[in-house]
Amino acid sequence: METIGQYIAAARKEKHKTLRSLARDADVSPTLLSFIEHGKHEPTPELVVRLAGILGADPDHWCALIGKVTPEAQRKMAKIARDNPVFFRNMINLNRN
Repeated sequence: METIGQYIAAARKEKHKTLRSLARDADVSPTLLSFIEHGKHEPTPELVVRLAGILGADPDHWCALIGKVTPEAQRKMAKIARDNPVFFRNMINLNRN
């Protein structure tokens, strides 16, 4: 699997959930969920986390598929940057090389 939509669809089917029931549980329209599953719309990190929670998947992995990090990870990185800016700057510079 390559796309977030493929992961969501596979996990939904594995849990024997219909598209409509998952959409209802995630508080989104079935149309939006269908667009996501078919690669026609990219979900927000918040929606990815919500869907991963409902389907028992790893939200960090799924967010990485859309090139984002979870809101929780964003808060943790911001705290590291505030508490130890030199460490954070060095960490970023290491990843550039």
